[in-house]
Amino acid sequence: MFDIRERIEFDRNGRAFCPSCEIKKGRRPRQKSLAVVPGSGGAYICHAGCTVDEIRAAVGQPKSSSMPFSHPQRPHEQDPPFYTESQVMKNVGILVNGKTPDAVAARQWLEKRGFTTDMILHNRLGLLGSHLQIPIPTDDSNSQFHLKSRIAPWTGNTAWAQKGIPAMVFFTHKPEGATQTWLCEGEWDALLLGWKVREAGIQDIAVATFTCGCNAIPMQLELERLVGEVIIFYDRDQPGQNGSEKLAKKLGSCARIAQVPAPDIFPKGWDVSDALNAGFTLRDLQQAANQSTPYLGDKSPAQEVYGDLLSRLERAYQLESASERIYHLELLSREVRIPTPRPASMWMNHIAEKDTKDPLEVHQFVDKSPERRPFLIPGFLPTGTIVVLVADGGTGKTLLANNLCLSIAKGGSWNGKPVKQGRVLIIQSDEPELECAARLRDANFPDLDPGWVYVKTNWQFSQLPLLKKWLQQYQPALVMIDSLTATNRHSEAEERDTAYGLVLYELRDLANQYGTTFLVLHHTNKLGIERGTTAIRDNVGEVWLLKHGDKGDPSNLERKLVIDKSRTGCNDTHTLELNDEDFSWILKPKDPNQEGKTPLEDRLLDFMERTAGIPREIEEIAHEFHVSWSSARRALKKLWRLGYVNEETVQSGSVGKPKKVYTHPLVTNIPNPSPEPDPNIIHLSPDSEYYSQPSPGEASEYYSGSASLTRTPTTPVYNPARPF
Repeated sequence: MFDIRERIEFDRNGRAFCPSCEIKKGRRPRQKSLAVVPGSGGAYICHAGCTVDEIRAAVGQPKSSSMPFSHPQRPHEQDPPFYTESQVMKNVGILVNGKTPDAVAARQWLEKRGFTTDMILHNRLGLLGSHLQIPIPTDDSNSQFHLKSRIAPWTGNTAWAQKGIPAMVFFTHKPEGATQTWLCEGEWDALLLGWKVREAGIQDIAVATFTCGCNAIPMQLELERLVGEVIIFYDRDQPGQNGSEKLAKKLGSCARIAQVPAPDIFPKGWDVSDALNAGFTLRDLQQAANQSTPYLGDKSPAQEVYGDLLSRLERAYQLESASERIYHLELLSREVRIPTPRPASMWMNHIAEKDTKDPLEVHQFVDKSPERRPFLIPGFLPTGTIVVLVADGGTGKTLLANNLCLSIAKGGSWNGKPVKQGRVLIIQSDEPELECAARLRDANFPDLDPGWVYVKTNWQFSQLPLLKKWLQQYQPALVMIDSLTATNRHSEAEERDTAYGLVLYELRDLANQYGTTFLVLHHTNKLGIERGTTAIRDNVGEVWLLKHGDKGDPSNLERKLVIDKSRTGCNDTHTLELNDEDFSWILKPKDPNQEGKTPLEDRLLDFMERTAGIPREIEEIAHEFHVSWSSARRALKKLWRLGYVNEETVQSGSVGKPKKVYTHPLVTNIPNPSPEPDPNIIHLSPDSEYYSQPSPGEASEYYSGSASLTRTPTTPVYNPARPF
């Protein structure tokens, strides 16, 4: 026997939204007009005037039919709200092949959202006038369709036309072996994600959405169509959060709430389409699904207050203005009556608590990382780390840093070492702007093609959200910060305090996330080591000490560069000499008269450089240097890990075992490509086969041996009054 209470959720007063009114209005009614007659055993009435027949038809149980997924005609209309596949495909042809302004604009709008012609055909997207139509199957047989329309979205219009379409489940990918459903908030998200999952050949995940948005939930019979565990990927805003919790509560133990992958700073309403079009992958979504959480029940008043506090803290920490952030935090502290430092500590702990991933088995942990550490300059400048360059004032640390920045932006080679080309961001807070501009001009930075180097002056660590935005926008391979003292001068901690060096932890996290190398300049103390707390040395991967070759001779341009600490194994002492014509630095070779005392790795590197491009076997190296096979192998492996040589496995004869061969890459003179960013997109990578930048969350690729050089720089005017 039909019982309306099994298909509609009534409140404790016996009232509910009328499904027939929803169909007539094309939206959820404002009032709960449907009521159960008290003491009647299930009789019901709609105070807005809907008949019993209309109400039963709206929930998929008309008196004349028991089919669960059929829906009624729209009242007072002759035509049914169903369309055949041939009718739908006619509008598909108009969208794909139409020449009208609306057809052209519709295709361009879809293309910007990541939709190709194949996706349009697969999903049967159509166009009728200015209505961009999405066909919604009326049941799992895909024989009849509703048509939900977005009205001229290319004009900025946000209106939908969906009158007569009930609240129902819409699958965009439903393989037979699916054991899990990824549920999106909107149709465009589900269409794009469904296509990606289908193209990847994933057979255990279905993709779906509701036709009613995030504020409403379909009837129970519709919810039963969802497959297996339901991972809810609603938008990153308050309606999405509320809707996901409401749905998870309704679905019970089979539902989990996931966060759509997003960068550190993202606009309100960030959704699945935004994530996919920003470069996030199915692997990122799978990781988010793995980290999803079940609905934990209604929140207590204290939990509500705590959640509101966290939301306000998040907004405060996203502010680019440090003074405005401090102001809001102070107001918040007074409002909740918590001492000022406490909210900041609460927020930091909340960020740390978000990482709830289980430990990885050692093989999984090792396999997820590259076997060889990538380098910007092999054996010298690693990627994805923090390098602190320490020197006395006037030693030339800024000139050395500028030279390294120029070399990364140009690509090609630096003192015979192949360079991984990439964008560079120079943060200069130590020198006046005029001085900084003069140094860059003298070093021939203006000879670079546009788009490779960006300069920001007077930045502070208190403006860390700005730095995160620039990393997303420009995707630099190298960020030079001059200096630690200047950019941290507003810190409340003294330079000798451990807290002073904690800002470097923030840079470390950014280096891991974006694969960016940070070169931070710092001053020495009277003992000739880095000034201030030892936390500075402890929190970085590399420590370089630049020293005068001969302090007694001011005309001596020779310097000693001591790589004092190196987590990548680059510890060494180099002799550098400043070229006062173009302010480049010459890496001087080690004294050949000391070859007997030179480590095998250094002699081997010199040999490999002189015979670049020629593959060498381990036995050949052992014979050449009169060392054992194991010693030769260890030396070659070290050079390979430092990025100096490439390793390749080759077959020895037709039946022999494969062997490892090692080759020093040839550095060729290839014209420097110029980045050509789209003016409408602020973070495109330069259009070059020799340029490779990581997507958010991913590390850079290894140096592949390709390199490039720009034209010969012009000779600057040397100012003897300002040599450093």
